[in-house]
Amino acid sequence: MLPQFLGLISVSVGTSIAAESIIPADADTYLRSQTGSTDNKGDANYGAEALMEIKTGKELAYARKGIVRFPLEEVKGPVKDAMLSFTVLDGWFQSPDNQIWTFEVYGLNPAIDRNWVEGTGETDVQESTPPGSVTGRNAPGNDYLTNGVNFAETTRVGSFTISGKGQPGEKVKVEGKELTEFVTRCLGTSATFFVIRVESDEGREDLSVIHRLATKENPVFDGPELMVVTGP
Repeated sequence: MLPQFLGLISVSVGTSIAAESIIPADADTYLRSQTGSTDNKGDANYGAEALMEIKTGKELAYARKGIVRFPLEEVKGPVKDAMLSFTVLDGWFQSPDNQIWTFEVYGLNPAIDRNWVEGTGETDVQESTPPGSVTGRNAPGNDYLTNGVNFAETTRVGSFTISGKGQPGEKVKVEGKELTEFVTRCLGTSATFFVIRVESDEGREDLSVIHRLATKENPVFDGPELMVVTGP
C-alpha cells in the first residue's frame, strides 16, 4: 500500500511548505520464541490476527514481540519529523490498573533484508502459509532465544507506556530525534519496527497480562501508522 498524503502544512514564512504523510502498515503481526522441540512457538506464524500480542515473560515460552513494516518508497526527503502510533486493545489476563508497563521500539537497520512476509497463519499453526511467512525463528533482527531483539541488527528509536491492561482505543505514540533519524535512513525502501515490553511478568499471576495492539486487520480500531513530515 502506498503512503496516503493528507495534505500540506505551512512550516515557515514565504513559500516553504512541508508535506505530511500518514502511512499505514503494509505488514504487522507478532512473534513467539523458541521454547523446545515439543512446543516450538518459534516456528508459528500469526499473520492473520487482528492484533499483535506483546509480553516479556520470566519463562520464554510466554514471550511475544510485535513486528510492523511501513512502505517508504514514495516518501521524498528530507524528513523533518516522524511519529509512530499504535491503538491499544484490552489486555489478556491480569495486571493492577496502576501498574505502568514500558514498551521499547527498535528499528531494523536498513542494511538488513526487510522483505519479510506477513503470512496468513493462525495461532498454533506450525507450517507457514504462504511459504516464507515470518516467524520468531526467521524474522530478521529478532533474537528468538530471548525476550529481546538482535541488537547488532536493530536501533532503538523510542518507547511508550501502557497502564494496567490498557484502555481499548487509546493511542500510544513514539516520536523524537531517534525515530526521525531512523526514518531518514530508510527512505526509498521500507521501515520495520519491533515492539518489546521491558517489564517481565516475574512469574506472578497478578502480572500475567499479555498486552495487545490493533493490526491492520482489526475491524474496529486503526492499525499501526507512521506519520512523516518532509520539507525543504
